Parts: sequence; structure tokens; C-alpha cells
Amino acid sequence: MAAETPTQAMRDDATDLFKRISSNYERSTGGCTRELARYLVELSPPIKEPSKILDNACGTGIVTEEIFQHATPRQVPPTAHTFHAVDVAPPMISNVQASSAARGWTNVHAEVMDAHDLTFPDDTFALSYTNLGILFCAEPVRAATHVYRTLAPGGTAYLTTWSQLGYLPHLRAIEKTVRPDLPRWKLPIADPWFTAEYLREVLEKGGFSADQIEITTKEVNFSGPNAAELAETIGKTFSFVMHGWTDEDKTKFVPVFLENMSEEEQREARFKMVAFVAVAKK
Repeated sequence: MAAETPTQAMRDDATDLFKRISSNYERSTGGCTRELARYLVELSPPIKEPSKILDNACGTGIVTEEIFQHATPRQVPPTAHTFHAVDVAPPMISNVQASSAARGWTNVHAEVMDAHDLTFPDDTFALSYTNLGILFCAEPVRAATHVYRTLAPGGTAYLTTWSQLGYLPHLRAIEKTVRPDLPRWKLPIADPWFTAEYLREVLEKGGFSADQIEITTKEVNFSGPNAAELAETIGKTFSFVMHGWTDEDKTKFVPVFLENMSEEEQREARFKMVAFVAVAKK
């Protein structure tokens, strides 16, 4: 059997994480995923005719929700569109199906589907959103190829990745403080993703023309009700940082994490997160 590559291991870790936090996704991500999704919807031009829209690697369907909740009078009502929300994690899709049914959104079709192997026909979607999904793909070029393939001519794809993770230095510090003897936890995001150049390279190899790709940055926040609850959320979301810790070690997470937060971070109960935002046209 072939040895598992680091990217495959990273993807498995990420998938396990998203399955675990699916029932409490909003709190577990500190609201930053929704804030970024809302920005993508605001960035999109008004949708003036019934369209097919892809919410790829959709998580709990946040992009779809934002389109429904922030439609303007200039746009065709969201109920006139056809939404396809897909994710590799079954618990995420169960959440999308339940929330859509509760709201009567019969035009939202949610199904388990891997971003590496989208089964939609070529030239299907007028708008395609992959919000914080492609950076967890073991074969990102393959995933980008499917985004390009399924995008209709004249359509626009929006993809986001992370440039800065405000909480990461604190996680690194707490490892060294509490259990410096253990192997360092590996972030399930490959290092090249923290550059705009790599995102552009992936999109170009996926089929998008260089002159049809624009990449900018957007600052959002990973936040909580207060500093203590924010630290607790970080500890629960990234509990695998404490792999190999004793029960006594684990009780140190929140107080040590709080000690590492700046006065501003504690006062505002938030970490600055910076995303790369790619707008790619076909």
C-alpha cells in the first residue's frame, strides 16, 4: 500500500474536524466563516435572472443562507434560483437539509459530494462559491478543475483561503508552555496556501485564464461573547492540539491561552483573520 502523503493526512484531519463541529459550526468557527460568506454575497453583482448557484464545500450552507437573507429589491428573489449545496461531510449536509426544509426553501438541493469529483454537467452554474474549502483539498488543482468545468461561460467563481489565522500563534505558544515534550500539532492546511501566488497557481492550472483571476484580501474576526468563552471555544474546536495531554494538562488550556492573548484581544474577545478572496471568471 502506498504511503499516505501529508496532504491526504491533512485533508483527513480537516474532514474529521468538520464532522465533529458540524452541530455547533457557527460557534466553533467564531463567526468568521459567515462574515466572509456575507462579504462574498455583497461582492457579487445583483442576480437579475433565475440562475443555478453552487455552494461548494458548503459546510452548513452559510453562503446559501446569506444569499437568501441579503437579497435586494434589484435582484430576482432567491426562491427563483436553483441552489446546489454539496459537502464531503454527511453531518454538514444533514444540517443543510434540515435547515432548508424548516425554512421552506424547496429550491435548495443538498447532497454529499466530494469537491474533487463534482458530478454536475459542464457549464452548469452562473455563480460558484467555494468558501474556505479548496485549501483542505488533497488535490486542489483537481478541485479547481471541477469548479471551472461546472461554471457556465460568463459565470463567476468565488473562492477563499486563509492568509492569516489570528489564533495560531497562541496555539503554538500553549503547546510549548504546557507540553513542550510532545510533537507539535500539524495544522491541516499546507503552508503554500498562505500565499496568494499559490491560490492563483491552483486556479490557473484548473483552467481559469490568468487575466480573469483577481485576488484581494478581506479581514474578518474569530470572536466570542468574552475572552474566557473565546478561549474555551478554541480549546473545543482544536482539541486535537491536546492529544497526549493528561487531564491535568487539559485544565491549563484556557488560563494559559488567556495569558497569551493581548489586552486588545481579551478586551474585544476576537482574533483578526485575513482571507484571500479570488474572483475568477469563465
